[in-house]
Amino acid sequence: MKRREFLLKSALGASATVAFEGCGGKEERLIPLLVPEEELIPGTEYWTPSVCGQCPAGCGILVKTMLGEAATIVQGKPARVKVRQAKKIEGNPDHPLNRGKLCARGQAGLNVLYNPDRLHGPLKRTGTRGSGQYKEISWEDALTAVITQLRDLNERNDGHKLLFFSGDLPGHRQVLVERFLRAFGSPNHFVHELFSDQMVQHANLLTSGEKALAGYDVENAHYVISFGASFLETWRSPVHFSLGFGNLRQGQSGFRGKLVQVEPRLSLTAANADEWLPVTPGTEGVLAMGLANVILREDLHDREFVQARCRNFDDFREVAVAEYGPQTVSEVTGLAGDKIVRIAREFARHRPALVLCGDSATAHSNGVFTAAAAHALNALMGNLGQPGGMSFAPTLPFAQLPELPRSLVVQSGQDYPALGQENGSPNITKLAEQLNSGQPYSIDVLFLYESNPLYSLPASLRFQEALEKIPLVVSFSNFMDESTAMSDLILPDHTFLESWWDSIPDPMVAGLTVGLAQPVLNPIFNTRSTPDVLLEVARALGEDWQTAFPWDNFEELLRHAGQGLHRVGASDDKFASFWEEVLASGKWHRESSEYGQEFFFDFSPAISTSREPVFSGAKAEFPFHLHLYQSLTLSDGRGANQ
Repeated sequence: MKRREFLLKSALGASATVAFEGCGGKEERLIPLLVPEEELIPGTEYWTPSVCGQCPAGCGILVKTMLGEAATIVQGKPARVKVRQAKKIEGNPDHPLNRGKLCARGQAGLNVLYNPDRLHGPLKRTGTRGSGQYKEISWEDALTAVITQLRDLNERNDGHKLLFFSGDLPGHRQVLVERFLRAFGSPNHFVHELFSDQMVQHANLLTSGEKALAGYDVENAHYVISFGASFLETWRSPVHFSLGFGNLRQGQSGFRGKLVQVEPRLSLTAANADEWLPVTPGTEGVLAMGLANVILREDLHDREFVQARCRNFDDFREVAVAEYGPQTVSEVTGLAGDKIVRIAREFARHRPALVLCGDSATAHSNGVFTAAAAHALNALMGNLGQPGGMSFAPTLPFAQLPELPRSLVVQSGQDYPALGQENGSPNITKLAEQLNSGQPYSIDVLFLYESNPLYSLPASLRFQEALEKIPLVVSFSNFMDESTAMSDLILPDHTFLESWWDSIPDPMVAGLTVGLAQPVLNPIFNTRSTPDVLLEVARALGEDWQTAFPWDNFEELLRHAGQGLHRVGASDDKFASFWEEVLASGKWHRESSEYGQEFFFDFSPAISTSREPVFSGAKAEFPFHLHLYQSLTLSDGRGANQ
């Protein structure tokens, strides 16, 4: 791909216009493009590498664009303009995560870009909250309102009264938000996803010292047990796991791997499994301990690995053997005891044997226990940091951002406890209670980004009442969703196809990967990239902020971070050439001889964390469980308008 092909963009905002007579004497106005005329070839397809933003997986994509016409208003009159238009999205064959494949949601990405419900520019509330009464304002007025409120908090030394409420943010978007809050003196970044892997991350922190998601090498495993993780449907990267599942089934000469799905619902993954184990909801961890019971009693575990790389094994073995016999586990889970014994023996005798855990299995109050117990099976098989096993990626070699000036780190703000935390992990119920009570302190400014809590949370949490108590609510949504309709200011974000951003996908089998998204065309409406907005707000807060946030835009921040990736290759190429290559391929990837980061495993969280699930209502009165799951096409509902 030539450089001009991925740097070409339309210039709808160009100031110069020319008039000409069209066929039939109809006058039309054209806005010339900013690129030379000879660079544009009508009817030619241009494919721009980027990253899919339809789910957190971060699959690599190629977006087809062509020169086309669009209706608009120029100088108060209807006009047709020549603009670059996106026509199709395909998988990027050079990206190691999805290897050219793409799911239905990824294919539907254009329905976000061209959605008629998109907000066209900044809005300010004029009626009561929830009335839907807004007026259009300029970006200058909108940012002035935000900056004024933040300055007031700063002067009162109340930085802790800023709450940033977001979904899972990719790559350096997360880094920028955390940096902004740290500079402001706020400990409050609350991440909320209806279907979240936060329990798994917390379990990984307790067992392995890594507050991160692990990589699972389904492709090279011989036997796979998945606890709740519907990896062929909606969990993490179904495209990546589908490729691995295909290799598990047919890619190993003379051998066909086996998949066992543990899940109350007959999901797409369960339907494709060799065996589906429909356990009682909330008892997945009990089944994992039951499998460990058989493996330990029959001495089928990897003794050498456990002795060298594991801690608190004796205590774990004692509890597993004494409390989780097949008959006991059978009564709790609803599975036959002889089936539990058979699955445990098969799993232990067909190595590399791999356990995945997440999604519905960890959505219960005992989610940390479930994840810790499931991953304990990987440790018993010696399958940590090995091909066909579970691993964590080494730290990516990004260039470090400059240290914050000491004057910006407001200690009094940082010393306040973060809201919505319980036992070291986020708790949305506690956050709602604290916002409504104003204890231990109230929130004066709320930023909403990539999250719609009024849609995803039950009314019983009274989160709408909590929003009504906050003096200023700012939403960065590009759609008028339920939470945005309760906002005072709406500063609509670009879509993922109009933005610069980066994504760090799941750990690969060998090597490191960073996906780099670039705009495939100019913004269609009067929107702005939310990271760019944060940078502009930061620079307006004072000289020290300008030192701490020296980048004019988010692209510059990404280039700064990319300097570290450039140094890894020890190439003689200049950084500009290196950056062009990354843009041209849509990713940075380095192979590695090491499969993953070597780490120890602590068995104690599987027996020390809360092991019993807690449900609302007495079992005698409420014999059924409400089992929530993501839609293959609509996710948690946020894709319904596509």
